[in-house]
Amino acid sequence: MKKPNILLLTADQQRYDTIGCVNAPYMLTPSLDRLAKEGCTYTHAHTPNPVCISARHNILTGLSARYHNLPSNVKRFLSPFLPTLPRILTEHGFYTAAIGKMHFNPVRAHHGFDVMKLMEEIPGETSGYPGHIEEDDYLQYLKSVGLGHLLHIHGVRHIGYQLPQRSLLDEKHHGSTWVGRESSNFIESNKDRPWFLWASWIAPHPPANVSDSFANLYKGAKLPEVRGLNGKEKPEHRRFRELYFAAISQVDKNVGVILETLDRCNLSNDTLIIYTSDHGEMLGDLGLRTKQLPYDTSVRIPFIVRYPGFIKKNTICKDFVDLNDILPTVLDTANIDIEQIAKQYSIKEFPGESLLGPSKKRDRNVEYAEWGEGRDRWIMMRDKKWKYIYWFQGAIEELYNLEDDPNELKDLLKSDDKKNSSILLRLRNLALSYESKWGLKGTIKNGKIVSFNSKHKTIKEIGYDITPDWSIRHWPSFIKKWDKNIVKQLEKEIDAVVEKEPLGKESRSKMEKELIPIWWKEYKSRNGKKLFYQKLFCGCKK
Repeated sequence: MKKPNILLLTADQQRYDTIGCVNAPYMLTPSLDRLAKEGCTYTHAHTPNPVCISARHNILTGLSARYHNLPSNVKRFLSPFLPTLPRILTEHGFYTAAIGKMHFNPVRAHHGFDVMKLMEEIPGETSGYPGHIEEDDYLQYLKSVGLGHLLHIHGVRHIGYQLPQRSLLDEKHHGSTWVGRESSNFIESNKDRPWFLWASWIAPHPPANVSDSFANLYKGAKLPEVRGLNGKEKPEHRRFRELYFAAISQVDKNVGVILETLDRCNLSNDTLIIYTSDHGEMLGDLGLRTKQLPYDTSVRIPFIVRYPGFIKKNTICKDFVDLNDILPTVLDTANIDIEQIAKQYSIKEFPGESLLGPSKKRDRNVEYAEWGEGRDRWIMMRDKKWKYIYWFQGAIEELYNLEDDPNELKDLLKSDDKKNSSILLRLRNLALSYESKWGLKGTIKNGKIVSFNSKHKTIKEIGYDITPDWSIRHWPSFIKKWDKNIVKQLEKEIDAVVEKEPLGKESRSKMEKELIPIWWKEYKSRNGKKLFYQKLFCGCKK
């Protein structure tokens, strides 16, 4: 019997409410619309952990942070004794490939992949970033076409993580195009044998630096209002949303390139396709930005499954699914016994379950998510109507009625009303049971979830502005010496970014007044000059 092909497509930081034909009529996503019409869209899909490294290792292993020990974006090695999806498939006769962003540590840890063509987020000094050009295939590609001198190929993050900017590259050489082209080449070259391909885009992850050809796609368009916004949206915030949506459309175009390749190679009917994202993006909702939060636009994600003959066309499913379901679904498609895999790796059970048949073990009426460790940790438990959140720092609880308050604007526990006490108790106990089974070890003591007394603010209270102070660390890590040529190139790139997307007087002023002291200390440690520093961070020619 011929083995099927398996195609996993992942965007980075894409919210659930961004697929045109499903829930976002303002979005231009013809390729995702096609997938939705040819497959099943899961409208209540979640990430088990809303940050890049954690979510990707849930996909890779099919297991929670209790096993892979990556509850946040931390730099740790994955245990060699855990199962990984590509290794299992390789052992069962599939040719496996990873193309795009993986966020592994070390960067080129293959985890069973036969082929790896990486495009990682270049700036930075944390895990998942290459320290040398030779570690990144996209960097090598740019060098081969005469663009190897560029330093901020995925956006200038220290000038503004969520401030508007453009790509320094045209569409032909843009990272989103590269992932689509390399994925299509892989499919074309391996059309005569069974394969597994994980194609992974960095977009629409901030700074959402789209190429010029997509930059004005949503300019002036009618967009949904920011949820829970107090006052009028700032122009630079609105512009960033336009570019964020444009980045999704640029990914969508390259999903279309891959789908066309499958059609041309007559592989469409023999290929399981899963499209999803590692997590969402708050995008200003509730006055918050970025990810790692338990609210819907952070933890809910797009999730489409297309598999002719096994998944009914043009269907909507409201069951809870999450990234933990990917490994079981792929193994089911490949006719690999997951029980045997669990036994092989001494795992009692996996948290997810195949989507190709009715659930036998997993309760798809509830969803659990987690993030962090120690005092920074939180867990979330929800059903279709209610959401419960527990912050380990201070034992703070939140409760939302999602039917009456879908935007999560009213925490019912802030009032003295006791009518929801039975609901609170039910969800609290359910959260306790899931945390005991899948959460980090040591978080339950004497039958209760632990708490930490601390004066430090929670992640929610801290929030993130358009330029978080941690973005100052995101320099190209392969810059070893700040010589005149490097400074000149950086100046040129910042000028190009500012010229195409002016930051605006208000945001520039705020950056100057509030963040310059922090940034200057970092920059000075790199032997930088203050005049250039001010230009770099503020777009100011002083």
